[in-house]
Amino acid sequence: MVEKKVSNKRSKGISLVIAFVVLAIIIFSVLIPFIIIRSTTPNYSNISAVSASALSSERELQVQEVESGDPSISAFQGSQGQVYLCFHYNHGSTPITIIGVYYFCQNTGKWISAYPKPFTVTGNERIYLFTPIGYTGLIEIVTNLGNIFYAPVSTIGAAFSIPLYKITQTTSTPSYVTTPCHKTIILPNGTEIITRCCVLPKLAQSNSCYKLPNGTVLVLPCGKVCRLPNGGILHLNNNLLKQEYINSAYFPFSSFLTGYQSDNDNIGPLPVGQRNPELNTQTIVQWFIASGNLAPICIYVCSNAPSTAQENTVYISKYAPTGGYIVWTGDAGLIVGAGKIGLVDSPHQPSGPQSPPYYVAFTVHLANGSWATIVDTTPIPTVGKENGQPASPLTLAVGVFNSKTGTLCLYINGTLVSKATVNCKKLCVNPLSYFDVASAYNGGGSPWLCELPGFPGDMYTGGNNLYSFNGALGPTIIYNTSLTPHQIKSLLVGCIPSPDNIVILWSQNSAEYVHICTSTWTVTPCYKYCSNPQGGPAGKCPYGEYDYEVFNLANLCQFNGFWGLAGAIPTSFAPFSDVVLWGGASPIVLNPSVLVHCNVNITVRYSACLIPTTPGGYIFSISFTDPLPGATVERNVQTVTYANEWATVYINGQKVFEGKFVNNQLYVLYSNDPCYQQKNIPEFGCYLKSPVNLTVIFTFNMYEGGANNQPGGPAGPQSSCNYPVVYFNIMWLQPGAQWLTYIPITQLEPYQA
Repeated sequence: MVEKKVSNKRSKGISLVIAFVVLAIIIFSVLIPFIIIRSTTPNYSNISAVSASALSSERELQVQEVESGDPSISAFQGSQGQVYLCFHYNHGSTPITIIGVYYFCQNTGKWISAYPKPFTVTGNERIYLFTPIGYTGLIEIVTNLGNIFYAPVSTIGAAFSIPLYKITQTTSTPSYVTTPCHKTIILPNGTEIITRCCVLPKLAQSNSCYKLPNGTVLVLPCGKVCRLPNGGILHLNNNLLKQEYINSAYFPFSSFLTGYQSDNDNIGPLPVGQRNPELNTQTIVQWFIASGNLAPICIYVCSNAPSTAQENTVYISKYAPTGGYIVWTGDAGLIVGAGKIGLVDSPHQPSGPQSPPYYVAFTVHLANGSWATIVDTTPIPTVGKENGQPASPLTLAVGVFNSKTGTLCLYINGTLVSKATVNCKKLCVNPLSYFDVASAYNGGGSPWLCELPGFPGDMYTGGNNLYSFNGALGPTIIYNTSLTPHQIKSLLVGCIPSPDNIVILWSQNSAEYVHICTSTWTVTPCYKYCSNPQGGPAGKCPYGEYDYEVFNLANLCQFNGFWGLAGAIPTSFAPFSDVVLWGGASPIVLNPSVLVHCNVNITVRYSACLIPTTPGGYIFSISFTDPLPGATVERNVQTVTYANEWATVYINGQKVFEGKFVNNQLYVLYSNDPCYQQKNIPEFGCYLKSPVNLTVIFTFNMYEGGANNQPGGPAGPQSSCNYPVVYFNIMWLQPGAQWLTYIPITQLEPYQA
């Protein structure tokens, strides 16, 4: 028993020694590295000031690099409404680390995370975000250096910034303005403020107050306009104030349309080469203002014709419907008619032109020879007069045919109004029919046609009034795909979705006076672009004639349009009350009466990636006026007065041109080619071998008061077209080319500056 006890004591003693040794080893292994680390770690308290200074310099450098486009940060919206960030390097490739991306939630008034983790950008990159579908607010980007950048969500199209601000109410208390006479104006959610540049911050959300200068204009959501002749004080009340960006689409930039059509004229291609795009699946986009009497939409139904037409019903007929064809692609068309929609059977004849209201239809010519038509039964009323005739408001009509599903869709102002499906899913692709707008037939004989031949341009014949439109035509866009409902709605707010799928794009806010040699069908400009206003026509050719050419901005070598030469020639300078500002093929929604009656400068900033077609020397020409001699005949020979305009152009951040057009006089203030400046020619040159950043700062003033030569002063005297018109365009002369041409959308990739 004793030996056993002793043995147990020894075992316990050995165990304690082993435990002590193990504990000592653990402690030693932990303490020694700690001592080493402490002994080799520098004393940060001695260099904290240096580190802060270095960090500050690095932060400032990052801001400078981003502002110069390294990288440029843009937020866009995809075809299905998803939002993504684009990082594009213009010069170098300095990495930038993003630790947070946020979007603003109007319901909660808070910034919500839009991306789950940090990431580093080292080159051109696209990052899709987790935002609500269709989100169009601001995106906040936070870097690892503590810089915060804001990117408004845009869509494909150029970004324009103007001194126009919007109030977004994020609290229960609305913002308001107090005037010197102690009047209080409540600013509901969505109120717009038009004022001078640099008066308000680009982005603010605080309880601060801001002084509004004399002449500030408030546009309330209800449409009421409040003017502040003596200024006032803006009380933000912790709501969101941000400078608005206008999405536009390329050049030209103007306040008018050119495509006014009488009921016996049209715009179509020359009778040479391919006549139409020969599409099955397609989307037809057309802005229009109908005026005067039009043939009603009549659909020939073989038997038992219903008494009234209905939406979401497809009407199959042997013959093409009658009515004013605002656009005809060769196998599909959009139709505007006046009076009641008629469903007739034999032996009824279609009615002649009727008075408004107007109706819209979409028709396709199927491969089996029949016609399929859907209609919108909601009438479009008249709201005023154009060219002395009752007229509709500016309206967007979109027709979509999907050959995979056989579905026809008709949209009016972005809303689906009629939809139906046909069993025959292919169209009668007729290579002999002409693509054109405003008229689809210029012959006589039977009023019922099994095929529509279309109507080429540059012809001295009038269209048949059963198939012709009367009014103003805005942009025409033809897609080789079926746009989504979200994309179609985006057209209404100044976007051009899916530009790679555009086959034809006629902006209809600019045209070129040209000479056509009818023996060879060659076309040459009739004037020089180096003077403003432009020069007159060249000497006449015994085998030719003069016409107005509308360029296809999707492909300048195919499907350019030419105005018809019948008794009524389309007009230029038609600043309709509904049409304010057009950027290429997109409308910019601004109230013209506000701009006309308020002495405010509007500054437009356009920034895009310009892609040269071939390496070499390019010459660029700036146009402040739109030269169409003789094109104002149908507007009672009105006198056109241009708004005062100022423009500065940069290539990769370097100024290459500066000029102004004031009191109808051109002044070239700077050109990178001194010869152009000395001769007062609005041109500049640039050698291009790779894509460059093209930035344009364009300012105009549409005030109808007196004139002033300085930016900030009002525009010239009143004109007989009610207000000064605005026009701005950039054209280029490519290496080896003979003429200046428009810059096609294929060579411009707009992005936020």
